[in-house]
Amino acid sequence: MINENITLDQWFIKWMKLKENSWEITTHRHKEMLCRRHLLPRLGNLKLTKITKLVVQNLIVDDLIAMVTAKIQLNLFALH
Repeated sequence: MINENITLDQWFIKWMKLKENSWEITTHRHKEMLCRRHLLPRLGNLKLTKITKLVVQNLIVDDLIAMVTAKIQLNLFALH
């Protein structure tokens, strides 16, 4: 049973400690870096029970929109 008050940040710390001896050190570091760089800044403060498929989908869509917008802006700047 999941503690309803635990955030993704808190769960991540426990998960990384749990997996510490079951992964190669490079795998452990890589997974930690990916999570700390991409996942935790956006979702880390949310309680696990609040992270749904829709929340993650919206996050992905927001990232895609930001990427496309940045590309359009670069292309417009290059035209001038």
